[in-house]
Amino acid sequence: FLTFYFLACVKYGWKKTKLLKLERVLHFVSVFLSLSSAFSMLMAGAYNPVVGWCCWVESYPMFCLDDENVECIRGKKFKWLQLIFMYIPALLCMGA
Repeated sequence: FLTFYFLACVKYGWKKTKLLKLERVLHFVSVFLSLSSAFSMLMAGAYNPVVGWCCWVESYPMFCLDDENVECIRGKKFKWLQLIFMYIPALLCMGA
């Protein structure tokens, strides 16, 4: 979002009043996306332990989708959440 701010300021020469409106919108979007993704995954029970020290959107037990001998307790359909909330935003940030 900082890229949009500098683009508006430097390239298009927006004044401070117009930049304040843009800043409010960008803050709202960033907070809304963060909170909505966190709460939607929490309500779906998508957070599970991952190797190491953290929890993330993963099947439980870990790697049950890759091993036919291990039955998944939860998280069979969470790969799309990983795609939507992690990989796509990361690619968009690299492309911006």
